[in-house]
Amino acid sequence: MKALFFASFCSPILRSKLIKSSLFSTMAASRSLVVDPFCYRQFAEHEASKGYGGTVFSNSVEEFEAVVNERYDESALKEGYAPFCKHLFLVNDFTDAQVNVLPITSENEACLRTKYEARNDKELPVLTRFFPRELVTSPETPLPVAKYLDLILYSREQINKENSSMKK
Repeated sequence: MKALFFASFCSPILRSKLIKSSLFSTMAASRSLVVDPFCYRQFAEHEASKGYGGTVFSNSVEEFEAVVNERYDESALKEGYAPFCKHLFLVNDFTDAQVNVLPITSENEACLRTKYEARNDKELPVLTRFFPRELVTSPETPLPVAKYLDLILYSREQINKENSSMKK
């Protein structure tokens, strides 16, 4: 079986490289997929999640990996943007992840914002479009829980290359 590493996730269809990001770096003996430290910011149990603006899971990394590995089916993988990248779509009945995309409508178009943003200090910023959460949600109208998760899987080789290029 080809070893793949969780590189990122978002919901309902994820990736800014959780919600599109980089996740798996080392394989455990009994698991095909593991969360890379780059993605710890997407788990509430890690301090890095405190200032993260993307999807943050209340599940522990261990719980998340257990469910993902239980449901992992290599034949269900979809091609990604490059040969080392694959998508694994899972029904989201095990996290509280909310959708992180909304349709642009005439009602919310005025709330749309843009900015240049990098995921970390080693990457170049790219132009992003987004709705500020406070302008499109309220306690009475929260974002819905995502029906699906799009897990972005990177090969171990690619994760090692990226870590090496960032001197990790």
